Amino acid sequence: SSRRRHTRYISVTGVQTCALPILAVTGSDAGQLGVIGAGKPTHVVSNGVDTRAFATVRHDPASRTVLFLGNYEYAPNVDAVEWALTEIAPKVWAESPNVRFRICGHGMPESWAKRFPDARIEWRGYVPDLTEVQADSAVFMAPLRFGGGSKLKVLEAMAAGLPVVSTREGLSGLPVTDGRHALIADSPEAMAKALMQVIDHPDAARALGQEARALVQAEFDWSAVAAQLEAVYASVLASGDISKSDTYDLAFSTDLKGITALRLEALPDDRLPGHGPRSEEHTSELQSH
Repeated sequence: SSRRRHTRYISVTGVQTCALPILAVTGSDAGQLGVIGAGKPTHVVSNGVDTRAFATVRHDPASRTVLFLGNYEYAPNVDAVEWALTEIAPKVWAESPNVRFRICGHGMPESWAKRFPDARIEWRGYVPDLTEVQADSAVFMAPLRFGGGSKLKVLEAMAAGLPVVSTREGLSGLPVTDGRHALIADSPEAMAKALMQVIDHPDAARALGQEARALVQAEFDWSAVAAQLEAVYASVLASGDISKSDTYDLAFSTDLKGITALRLEALPDDRLPGHGPRSEEHTSELQSH
């Protein structure tokens, strides 16, 4: 409802007016948040992945399997699967009936198996080891039509060297070049054609995946994200908006999905940057991620 959206807007604005800097995961999101940010500085801190966890994955072109992964408590992922299986899959099967679609992720609606009963659709649900299904797939599709932000599932597929076919929305916030790092397709016809291009041309698909992996390793590894966070931290300290007694320690925790918690903690004087071993320890922890 409009009331619900308005209430959420007021809540977000209230948080922003209390913040020092505002952090966003894409430049587009940063621009939108900056408009309602009460003049607060806005910074981009990208989503990231532990690229080492995906470095040994080798996809399987012979599987002729299209992979999608998502959390289905998130509406854009539900729309993506339903659009793909209703509009895209039939066009793929018209060209190659032996292509399979593997749908993975948390919160999968039970109704899907009855709505889409084709045996070429594999309903996997939550998978404890993502690298196993990546290695057993030929291509990752990201048929997202809305949602914003940057997509961790796409970053993980790219980090694994798995060729990606995506809408522009699925690649939002990522400096991807069509035909080099991924194939971009925004209609069912174009998406089906791109999927078949990857499946039928394994050498070109492998090169696509290698370029994507190199991009993510260079720009979206945790070490790169940690450097972005430290730069924000340094800018806050240098801005003069807080006094020494109000200085904060920027701390974050991570898992295979990226940064899961971010907080600012008040620091006593003996733990300020440049004042003893805590500063060095803090920096090495950030760099190791």
